Amino acid sequence: MSRHEVIESRLFLLALANHIIWSSLSVAGRYLQVYSQPKVFDGQGVLATGKATSAILVFTCSQTFCLEQNKNTNQQDDTNDNCSTNVDLVDEDKQQKSSTSQLVPIRTKLFFALLFGVVATCRAALNIASCNFTLSYYITAVNSLSPLVVSVGDKVWLKTDLPSAIWPCIFASIIGCATIALSQSPLFLKLNCNNRNPYDGNGSINSYSFGFQDVLGCGLQLLSVCFSAVARLLMKRTEHILNRNEAIQANNICNCIFPLLYTLITNPQGWEAFDTMNLPSFGAWSTIAVLVYTIGSTGQMSLVRSMGPGMYSSLSATRVLGAALLSAIWLHEPVQNWLEWIGLFVIMGTMTLYTLASVDVRFSWSHCLCSAPDNDDNDAGSDEKIQLVSSGEKPDA
Repeated sequence: MSRHEVIESRLFLLALANHIIWSSLSVAGRYLQVYSQPKVFDGQGVLATGKATSAILVFTCSQTFCLEQNKNTNQQDDTNDNCSTNVDLVDEDKQQKSSTSQLVPIRTKLFFALLFGVVATCRAALNIASCNFTLSYYITAVNSLSPLVVSVGDKVWLKTDLPSAIWPCIFASIIGCATIALSQSPLFLKLNCNNRNPYDGNGSINSYSFGFQDVLGCGLQLLSVCFSAVARLLMKRTEHILNRNEAIQANNICNCIFPLLYTLITNPQGWEAFDTMNLPSFGAWSTIAVLVYTIGSTGQMSLVRSMGPGMYSSLSATRVLGAALLSAIWLHEPVQNWLEWIGLFVIMGTMTLYTLASVDVRFSWSHCLCSAPDNDDNDAGSDEKIQLVSSGEKPDA
């Protein structure tokens, strides 16, 4: 039986904004690894430095938040242990799960923190690596398939039933991906001679076709999506074990240490790019470190725990449009022809229909009621039925 939750409409707006923020990752990451001058960056070095910066910002903001909260309260010292992390993107209960997490043995907390950190590192490392091989909107098109992967993960891990619409949506998504690949085939490019081609790494215009590097980039992104699905399920399942600050910092620390060791061993020369970083490269790096890894990750943690991994993932198709727009403006890599647009819209439309078919959603932009969900641990990470109701309505039983 699916859980019924009443969630304010603004969560959907915040989730949309969060996905738009994440859409800039593939564009900024591709710029640094392909177009940056005078030297290109190692993607794992970008990941390590970005996550280190994020960890410092999150720690600073959380300490500032705790000090500010303690000034405005008359509670005793144990109040310090109940401070939530940084700036809340969603109005959560300030002591959500904190009293429960204090009762969890330290070994259990460390195990799940390390598990979540390793999974999140694999997700981030594959994600940033894929930007080096294929176009940004190809990456986000593959990423938008994450609701399907989350549903399968729910089935395997949480023993929930698969939505009836999943197989038609998988078939339609395959059609959309095949259409995109066909749009870049040599035969279609010859027939469509007026298409605008993207720039290569040297700044000259090349005839672009979907090749082995694109297959490799999309494959890396698909693996990243699988790890992302596991990470989002862990976000939900560990909310009684790790508070939000602990989960975010475990993510940041692991994402900093492991890629740092990897680059120091395999490509120490990649760090020379940081010595010659110019203003555009610094802007791209700041976009990743501050906008995506700090604001985006913090917001994602809050939204996944508020909405559930399935509902949050169902809005990821909006990343495709954001990446296509940024890619055209920033990288001069626009969507090249009408067949490619058809393939992208097939994928986005399929995921939108999948959301409508799998989740019971009623929109109401007035004040919303909040009701407690059923206490069913087996459904904690499944696709919740989310009903948006006005203050005069009651949620269905």
